Amino acid sequence: MEQDEKIAELRRLLESSTELRDPFGYFMDHFGDKKEFIANSSQVQLPVLAAVLKETVKAYFKKTVDPKKCLILEYRPYTPLVHGSCIVSGFLIVFFHIRDMNIGMAALVNVKDPGMTHYCRFRTMEISDKLANFHMGNPNTKH
Repeated sequence: MEQDEKIAELRRLLESSTELRDPFGYFMDHFGDKKEFIANSSQVQLPVLAAVLKETVKAYFKKTVDPKKCLILEYRPYTPLVHGSCIVSGFLIVFFHIRDMNIGMAALVNVKDPGMTHYCRFRTMEISDKLANFHMGNPNTKH
């Protein structure tokens, strides 16, 4: 499968999946653990995404994250795809975001109990230099 087809499928899953483990699993299987994906990514500063991550993690997972301690990377061949991770209170947070869709997702993994993973999907929008964070679904529902 060509890279453009993989990106298209990730976009489709991220937008329409009712089971959040599906787009996350697809991301990890086709991008997240591939050497060439990491090698073609570089660190970026995205204040909107950092702010959304902070609020999303707080709302969904009741954890406080310092966005400055998160690694945010942009996939260079396809710049709307941003991904990264951070550690919060013994939990690994892995996320990806497709900027031109204003949609992304995060997974919270308990490193002491890796079978227990929670997912959330989020939307972003920047309005007149103010951040609006739109959550899809109920923050009290974990997948």
